[in-house]
This record gives sequence, C-alpha cells and structure tokens, in this order.
Amino acid sequence: MRNDEKLGTAPLGRLMLSLALPTVLAQLINVLYNVVDRIYIGHMQAMVVWL
Repeated sequence: MRNDEKLGTAPLGRLMLSLALPTVLAQLINVLYNVVDRIYIGHMQAMVVWL
C-alpha cells in the first residue's frame, strides 16, 4: 500500500496518532529545552548580581 493511499483507507484513530505523535514529541522537547534554559539563565542572573 502506498503512503498516500493510507490516508483514505487506514483507521482514523491510527492516522491521527501517527500524524500527531511527532508534533507532540517536538513540542515536549521544546518545552523541556525552554524550562532548562530558564533555569540556567536564572542561575546566571543570580551569579551576576553577586559579582
């Protein structure tokens, strides 16, 4: 079965999961990156104030 035929014949739940999962994972990675970045920058601000 070709990939473009899957959109018309595959079960809807499986299609939604296969299309949404990469997006959800990318957003999760982005959120984790931003949280770690905020923590890191927050610690740098505290170090600069003490200098």
